[in-house]
Amino acid sequence: MNSSTQIANRLIGGMFGLEYPCEPGGPDQPKLPPFLSGPQIKLATARSAFNLVASFLEPRTVWVPSYLCGVVLDAFPSTRMSLRFYAVDEHLRVADDQWINEISPGDLVVFIDYFGFNQWEAWGAGTRRL
Repeated sequence: MNSSTQIANRLIGGMFGLEYPCEPGGPDQPKLPPFLSGPQIKLATARSAFNLVASFLEPRTVWVPSYLCGVVLDAFPSTRMSLRFYAVDEHLRVADDQWINEISPGDLVVFIDYFGFNQWEAWGAGTRRL
């Protein structure tokens, strides 16, 4: 297998970490990209960004969509905050607005733009559109 095939077959992101051919450190070894060092590492993934926001805001309740990768839940320490789910439909849109009446001041609501499509802008701006 040639090196371009190896690179093409390697997944990066939430399921697999970034891989480097050797440990950085020596003069002949590669340096880590800027986003993997310093304080910005706290925002390298959505999960770490959610954790940073939740740690800063310390909400009692975090609202998340019912369709999401389970590892996202690890961003919210269950000992300090409870998780609540709101329904999304088969088009990955908010299914109804009944849950909104249960949100309390100081709660954190997480919106996810599935596959990069912004379906949440109106909800995040405080207006409702189903």
